[in-house]
Amino acid sequence: MRHSVKLDRLAGALGGGAGPAGTPPGDAGSSKKQAAIYKKLKKFFEKGASLSSRFKSLMSFVEKASDEDLRKFFNEHFYMIYGVFLDTFSAYENQCKRGRHDAATLKDLLVVLKNVLVYLADYVKKGWQIRSIGEYFHLQANLFYF
Repeated sequence: MRHSVKLDRLAGALGGGAGPAGTPPGDAGSSKKQAAIYKKLKKFFEKGASLSSRFKSLMSFVEKASDEDLRKFFNEHFYMIYGVFLDTFSAYENQCKRGRHDAATLKDLLVVLKNVLVYLADYVKKGWQIRSIGEYFHLQANLFYF
C-alpha cells in the first residue's frame, strides 16, 4: 500500500498526476503508457527487494521515461539511484573477478552512469561522488585489460 502512494506522488511530481481512479490525466493512450512507466519503479523503491530487481526496475524506467521525467527523477532520488548503481557495480566487479563477465549488465551500468553525469552534472561539478565516479572509471579500465 505504501509503495502505491509513493508511486502516485512520484507520478504527480513527474507531471503524470493522478486523475480519476488513480490514473494519470491526458488521453487514454498516454495515460496507460505513463502508468506503466511509473509502475516499473515499484521494485526500485522496495528496500527489501534484491539488488538485481531494484537495478532492473531502475533500468526499465530509464529506458521508457522521457528526458524531463528522468531529470526530475534523478534530481529527486539521486542518493538512492547512485547507491543502487554503486552496489550493482560492486557486485558486477566481484563477478568479473570470478571470471564471469556480462556485457548486458556492463551496458546497463554505463547507461545509468551516463544519466548520472547528464542529469546530475551540477552535483558532480560541485564534487559530489567524484572520487567514486573516478574509481569506477579506473576499475572499468582494469576490467578491460585483464
